[in-house]
Amino acid sequence: MPTSKLKIQPIELIDNNSIVVNYNEKVHIELEDMKDILNAIYEFTKKKPFKRLIVISKNSTITREARTLLQEENHLNRKNIVAEAVVVHSLAQKMATNFYLSFIKNDFPSKFFTDLNTANEWLKSH
Repeated sequence: MPTSKLKIQPIELIDNNSIVVNYNEKVHIELEDMKDILNAIYEFTKKKPFKRLIVISKNSTITREARTLLQEENHLNRKNIVAEAVVVHSLAQKMATNFYLSFIKNDFPSKFFTDLNTANEWLKSH
């Protein structure tokens, strides 16, 4: 599936064991979009263990169904997620991300941030 169809920028390798997933500006992520994003991540990582830096763009939203799928998939694939840092920009994103992280807190280290540099530093420490 070509990344240009996705609501994310091309997935990039940060270092040998970390990737960054940047959401496009002002996107609304629905269930099918999340399936496509997860498939792109699996294809990129070949389901090997990686740290993830997720950057949710300003004014972007994710439906409850898409978040539920993400929680379920991340729980099922927890052995392949070393740690996950999520960068958010709004109060609504903070609340939704905090709720999402509460479901996966026992699966792998995860935390949300409002600053990209702080998120990168935290991810490097895990």
